[in-house]
Amino acid sequence: MKKIFLLLFFPISLLLGNNEMGIYNMEVVSGDSSVMQVYVNNDDPVVAFQLNILIPDYIDFSISSVDLTDRASDHDIVFTQNGSQITILCYSINSTPLFGNEGSVADISFSSIEGDPGVYPITIIDPILSGESFENILTGFDNGVLSITGSTNIPGILSVPI
Repeated sequence: MKKIFLLLFFPISLLLGNNEMGIYNMEVVSGDSSVMQVYVNNDDPVVAFQLNILIPDYIDFSISSVDLTDRASDHDIVFTQNGSQITILCYSINSTPLFGNEGSVADISFSSIEGDPGVYPITIIDPILSGESFENILTGFDNGVLSITGSTNIPGILSVPI
C-alpha cells in the first residue's frame, strides 16, 4: 500500500516548480542612503508579485523610490507605506512573465535609514507570486537582515564607518 501511495504522488511532485521570493541582506551606515533588493527565483513563469515588508518600528527610514529591474518587461510597480510596513505590487496588464529565472526584480531606494548600530530583521508578510493562470505559485520565501553600523564624524573633515 505504501509503495502505491508513493508512486501515485511522485510524478506530481516533479511537476511543481521551485518559486521563491526574498530580500537580499543589506548593510548601511546609520543616516545614509541605501537600496533594498527584492528577488525572485522561479522555475515557472511569474507574471506578477506582491509582498508586505515589515521593518522594525525603531528604525527610521525614508523611501525615495521603488523601481523594477531589467527582469521586467511591460510591468508596472506601485507601493504604499503605512508606518513601518511597505506594500509592493508588481503586475503586467498583458500577463507577460518576468524575464529570466533568478535575481532581483525590484529596488527599494531609501534616501536615509537611521537606527542604533545592530542587526535587525526585515520580515516579508503575505508574499504572492502569480503564475500565468493567476494562481499563487510561491513555494517559499526568505526574510532579509538589515545591518546598521555607526559612523565616526569628525566635523569638517570626514565620516568613517565603524
